[in-house]
Amino acid sequence: MMIVVDANVFNKLFLAEPDQDQAKEFFREAVNQNASLVAPTLFRYEAWEVARRNGVPLSEVSRMITLQQNLLLELVEPTLEHVLKAEEIASHGTKNSGFPSIYDSIYHAIALVEGGNFLTADHKHASKVQKFGSLIKLEDWQDLF
Repeated sequence: MMIVVDANVFNKLFLAEPDQDQAKEFFREAVNQNASLVAPTLFRYEAWEVARRNGVPLSEVSRMITLQQNLLLELVEPTLEHVLKAEEIASHGTKNSGFPSIYDSIYHAIALVEGGNFLTADHKHASKVQKFGSLIKLEDWQDLF
């Protein structure tokens, strides 16, 4: 089973947020289940930017990313097929609610194209693109196993 993990789920490992325990439980269970975790290469940059804005040393976050890569996380360069699917996803929205970002849509596109599930803590993105399927919100992470 392949799970595409949004950077916002990983970021909860170093940010004190209300759903931090859910993220930690997910990563523990992913290790226990030997799950295949995937993220686009932009994952690193998103994590570094969030860390920088929150005063978390980038060296610490880099160490955490490397640890996840050594355990079960694979960072992949999006293919043209992923990009085109992301473009389709990012085109769905309204002027009132806004459109999904291409960044968030890349994660979801990888899951859709590769037959996996996209795990995110971004409720705004999830509400805009739920109809595409293969999307699990962090609070429902147990549904993945």
